[in-house]
Amino acid sequence: MTERTMTGEELKTLRTTRKLSQDGLAKLLNEQTKRSYDRAKVSKWENGVDRIPDDVAALLRESSATVPTGIPTASTGPATILVVINQKGGVQKTGSVVNLAYLLSHKAKKKVLVVDCDAQGSATIHLGMYPPDLEIEGKTLFHVLFRKKPILESIVTTCDGLIDLVPSGISLAKADTEIGAMTNGELRLNTVLGAVRDRYDVILLDCPPHLGKITISALNAANQVLIPSNPEMLSIMGIPAILESVEEVQQTVNPDLSILGILPTRYDQRRSQDKARMQDLAGVAADNGLHMFPPIKNAVIYVEGVNAGQPALKLDPNAPGAEAFEEVMEALLEAAKQGKETANVA
Repeated sequence: MTERTMTGEELKTLRTTRKLSQDGLAKLLNEQTKRSYDRAKVSKWENGVDRIPDDVAALLRESSATVPTGIPTASTGPATILVVINQKGGVQKTGSVVNLAYLLSHKAKKKVLVVDCDAQGSATIHLGMYPPDLEIEGKTLFHVLFRKKPILESIVTTCDGLIDLVPSGISLAKADTEIGAMTNGELRLNTVLGAVRDRYDVILLDCPPHLGKITISALNAANQVLIPSNPEMLSIMGIPAILESVEEVQQTVNPDLSILGILPTRYDQRRSQDKARMQDLAGVAADNGLHMFPPIKNAVIYVEGVNAGQPALKLDPNAPGAEAFEEVMEALLEAAKQGKETANVA
């Protein structure tokens, strides 16, 4: 009897249960098959570009019942969900999401999913994917939310296997209309993420630069909120509206939602204007009892990361602001730990 073909999703599940990167799986297969597979080939298998050889499928299925010595099983979920928002564009929301995701995966060894909630597809592009192609394939958040596409069929693997991504594209520009036409439409994202929450340690939601229905949907689904803000008046002036939206969500839908803090971005200490606005930002944080993280300094490496389709911290682990991202990561992990301890007590 011929064994059924292995799907890319099945392969990814087998790999991640062993906490293997795509490079790690290729190395393991090469040791056992005496071939020369690489990360790119594993990525093509997982994303459905190339068919998985029958002997590879048989080998992996045979080993799935008992995990080989030295390959730990994953201990993941339920994921902590962090939403990154500011209603002004150009404040490094996407850069914050992508670089934080990289640190969580690479340094903290967490299993991470990025969900691109912006019709501009910024996180999708930043992680090296091309939104128009994904739109044609029907593998975007729009199709998951509004066209009944299973979320597992839309997840793509990026950053050498470190970061999973639910991509976005221009079709998501219709999200507010679609959500408005649904019963309890602003809870749809929460429902969709429930299908994968046990597969990840952290899910990061990259939101558009406005407080529309898709952003409110993200707040409804999240545990924590991070507010990036560059040292400009328009960016800072938008924070009170974000706080009002968070409070409304806490009172009506998601009482466990918390604000992780404010993350200053694009800071240039040589500019007197930046120094003055940093004081304003610190005042907003203090007035609202919020933590303010150290600033992410303005540096060309973050632009280079976008151009390369990679996190800046992958290109340069010591990039200006790396220590600030690490502090955000530690704060998020601590919040996640406390949340799980509270849930266990309850």
